[in-house]
Amino acid sequence: MALPTRLLVVCLGNYCRSPMAEAILRHRVAAAGVRGSVEVASAGTRPFRIGGPPHSEVLAILQARGIDARGLSGRAVAAEDVDRYNRILAADRHVLRQLEALPFGGARLELLLPYGGSGGLDVPDPFAVGGFEEVYELLDQACRGLLDDVLAERARFGR
Repeated sequence: MALPTRLLVVCLGNYCRSPMAEAILRHRVAAAGVRGSVEVASAGTRPFRIGGPPHSEVLAILQARGIDARGLSGRAVAAEDVDRYNRILAADRHVLRQLEALPFGGARLELLLPYGGSGGLDVPDPFAVGGFEEVYELLDQACRGLLDDVLAERARFGR
């Protein structure tokens, strides 16, 4: 059996963007029928509430769209993530720079938003500037594109 592709989405606080992306990706993975082949988690470089739930607006948006938010819990990027994840996706360039300073070994480190169609690089932080609905739309597009890329890569390499 092929090893799963493990994705880690990282933002600053693991309170808005990365848990929203984690839930969206898990939803898309389940819908694509590849739950055992693609695993998803999220973390923060400076988590807002370790062990706590995401922002209430994130939970409301996910619930309104029928996306399961159970199991989302704030955590920091950890040393063991270096070896656990194949691809680590940063919410913005600031987070990417922070991650680049860590020893991530063979993990592919990149921005999440370019997988969507917005043409942007950075997912705005709705905790700081608002716009949770717009952030959801950006993340949903990016997560769709990322999952397409992951599945195409798995097909190319027979995983």
